[in-house]
Amino acid sequence: AGGTAHPARLHVALRRTAVGTRTARCRAAAPAHRPGSLAEATALSGKVPYGEESRRYRRTVYRHADWLSHRAEDRLARDLKGTLTSGVVRSLRNPLGAVLAVSLGVLLWNGALFGYDDLSNNMHAGVFGPGAVPNFLRAELPVSLFTLSSPALGLLLVFRTNTSYQRWLEARQMWGRVVSHCRNIVRMAALWLEEAEEESD
Repeated sequence: AGGTAHPARLHVALRRTAVGTRTARCRAAAPAHRPGSLAEATALSGKVPYGEESRRYRRTVYRHADWLSHRAEDRLARDLKGTLTSGVVRSLRNPLGAVLAVSLGVLLWNGALFGYDDLSNNMHAGVFGPGAVPNFLRAELPVSLFTLSSPALGLLLVFRTNTSYQRWLEARQMWGRVVSHCRNIVRMAALWLEEAEEESD
């Protein structure tokens, strides 16, 4: 009770020590990466963070070496090699898997009950034969639904594109004002320094 530590606290302390030792070993074995960058996080954890987890690593200073790596001649091969491990593909894996599962289910349902056409355009009857299953059991959507919604989706896409470009233009104008104000501050500071030097002389 007096001098003995609680077993749970002792376990947590030992675990933190082990994690710290492993992190130090990974830092020593990993190549030199920029502290806090996505490359360093990948080298330390052994996997590429993606989704919301990777946002804190992407908000770092973009230096000249990063620009050279981004515009390197082998960037196309590097991007193609990392297609399956990219954050965009992994974040879309679950939605695309759900869409694929629903599509296969609808295809198997309609093919088993109402027949299907093979690649040679030969019609094959369903399990219960032609006309044995009522047509209201067919899993399908009317074409008019997509025909009516296509103009609305097109306008929505155009509006979203215009909004994103307007935000980018506004940010660019604000950054230009920041640069202009910084130059004015430096110019005025230089004038005050010259006046102070003249008074001291």
